Amino acid sequence: GKKISFSVPTGNFGDILAGYYAKRMGLPVDRLVVATNENDIVHRFFSKGEYFKPKGVSPTLSPSMDICVSSNFERFLYHMSGDDADTLRGWMETFEKTGEL
Repeated sequence: GKKISFSVPTGNFGDILAGYYAKRMGLPVDRLVVATNENDIVHRFFSKGEYFKPKGVSPTLSPSMDICVSSNFERFLYHMSGDDADTLRGWMETFEKTGEL
């Protein structure tokens, strides 16, 4: 069948995570696209492999996207860890201490 793509304008990760889960459950999803502004923590992770807390937030015309840390992203990281809670805990403890993954 034909695959569908979703584009979500957001700084947080909940809606795109729902699309990821739908794909894992069998929905024919082609691409999941996160649209963001200069507060681009999720984009940096997927394009450069960087996930760190910036010094501050750049105010923009889209305040719901003006975030330093993307909520719900740790749920995706859980799957990236092979569904290993201990690995995720280590990553998140490091993130809390250093501001970086």
